[in-house]
Amino acid sequence: MASLDDKWKAVDNFESVVVVDRERDVVRVTKELYDLHSNREQLRGVTSSCNYRLTIPFAPHHFGSGKTTFARTYLELVQRFGETFLSKFASDPLRRTFLEKLKRASLLYVDLRKLKPTRPIEEKRNLKWAVYYLLYRSACNQMGLPFMKPDEAYRHIPPYPSFLIPQLRKTLGIPSDQYLLVAFDEIGVLDESLDEFHFKRTHDGRVRPYNDFFGIISQLCKEPDLFFIVVGKSKGLSIKNDIASVNELADSLLECTGGVPGLLTRAVNMLLNYIIARNQPFISKEECLTCMNDDNFRRICTEPFVERILNLDEDRKSVFDILLMMALYRIPFQVDDILTSESFLYDAVTEMGLYRYPIDENTFQILIPKVFVGIFKKDPSISSLEKILLGSLDVEPVDCFFYSKCRVFEGIGLYD
Repeated sequence: MASLDDKWKAVDNFESVVVVDRERDVVRVTKELYDLHSNREQLRGVTSSCNYRLTIPFAPHHFGSGKTTFARTYLELVQRFGETFLSKFASDPLRRTFLEKLKRASLLYVDLRKLKPTRPIEEKRNLKWAVYYLLYRSACNQMGLPFMKPDEAYRHIPPYPSFLIPQLRKTLGIPSDQYLLVAFDEIGVLDESLDEFHFKRTHDGRVRPYNDFFGIISQLCKEPDLFFIVVGKSKGLSIKNDIASVNELADSLLECTGGVPGLLTRAVNMLLNYIIARNQPFISKEECLTCMNDDNFRRICTEPFVERILNLDEDRKSVFDILLMMALYRIPFQVDDILTSESFLYDAVTEMGLYRYPIDENTFQILIPKVFVGIFKKDPSISSLEKILLGSLDVEPVDCFFYSKCRVFEGIGLYD
């Protein structure tokens, strides 16, 4: 068996295994978009076949799992993985044609936090018109163009797909046969919108706003060359996700990395490399923890992150120092706390590779992934008191990290 001193040497030559990174997400989402493309006539009722059930790629996970980044960069990832991870998908000529056209698609990013009741329909409480107007306004903002006020927009863009989609394409400057991918972010705002819109009620009187929202999207899906991704955290959605069943190995990984996606990916790949090299799986959580507590493991796992932190310019270094002190002294912050005139504290935590632990809906505490602790304790700029506080982070309970879901698109939202 390899010794603790040399067993990580091969990590730099180890080809990343697709476990918690974005490659599998890209493949899965691309397959779902292709299914919509190839079965769109069924949605329109043009064919007699009724085997296809509309599936919209949907990520319902919590804070820090990379949902927004994935939605914004999906098309870039398609281009990047087109000849590698997507090559098997594209082995069929029809799929290859679809993929080549998808690479040239345009993205429209829509932040649902800007969804508001909008005049003039039904005293502003019509969800469909509010979504349509937000789509139109988002397209204008994305292109830096002025937009019509709601009343004027309603006269030019009635709430029907045949009016909306041509207007979006015109605003975005794309032809009618070019693929358009709409990424809806922050769907969780619908949890708080029960009093703002008229929602359909179930037979027992309950309101399910997500049914209304996905109903609107399902009608738009009948339009040619139009695709959707939906992401956001929500308490109102109960979608089963395998990652929620955390086993002992996952406990160890979350405890060690804080669930920060990049760290988690690197740690998993290193552990898999070790298992493959010795041709024997871990027999206990303790054995896995022994590996993760190994100084060489932590050094190599954190190397690219620590190197970036140590080479920050003065302005960014001062930001990191603030976050470090907030973590050490358990100082909470609010979701809308401003760090600088150009950024929020909430976003800076993710940028620095740290973790936001939710205290309540709007309040967070910064946690330092445990693999960082030993590295920072050796920093000569850290005081003796701060080193003691850093050491205390090693005894943080593992349940502090359960809010971090390392997979993004394990869950696929289905709409009937």
